Amino acid sequence: MKLFSREDHHVQDVRPMMLSMAALMLILIPILMLILNPEKLTSLPLSVAGSNEELPPMPAGLVESIVVQKSSEGFSLRAEVRKSDVRSSTGDVELKEWTFKNLSDLQKQLRTLKNLDPNRSRIELFPASTTPTEKVVLWMDLIRKDSEGPLYNEILLRSARIAPQ
Repeated sequence: MKLFSREDHHVQDVRPMMLSMAALMLILIPILMLILNPEKLTSLPLSVAGSNEELPPMPAGLVESIVVQKSSEGFSLRAEVRKSDVRSSTGDVELKEWTFKNLSDLQKQLRTLKNLDPNRSRIELFPASTTPTEKVVLWMDLIRKDSEGPLYNEILLRSARIAPQ
C-alpha cells in the first residue's frame, strides 16, 4: 500500500504553472507592445457633458458647403467635403470641383453629394448677371429635386460679382 508508505514524493506537475504563464504572456505581451510603441498612440479629445450641462452639439455632415455657379462652359460645382480621417474636424476639408455642360450631369453629381450627406439641405447658386429669371427658376427647380426625390431645399441665390474664386 502506497497510501501509508513513508517515501517522500515531492515531484510536482509543472504543467498548470506553465499553462498559467503562457496565458499571462498572451495578455501582457500585446498590452506592453501597445503601451511602449509611441507611433501607434493617438489621443482624441472627448466632449463629455457634466451633470448640469447640455450634451455637446452633433458634428456636422461630411459636406460643409456646395456652390453651383454658371460659367461659360456650362455649370461649375464646388463642394467642400470633410476629410474622412478620424482626427479631422470642422474646417479640415478637401475642395472638389467639377464642370458640367448640361443640367442632367449636374443633377447626378448633386445626387452623389446628397447620398454622401443626406442631412444637408443648403446649397448656393451663383447665376450670371445676364441670366434671365426663367432660367434661374428652372435651375432652382432642378436643384431642389430629381427623379429619385428631394435634393436641396434651401437654395441661396448669390450675385455672380461676389462669387468665390
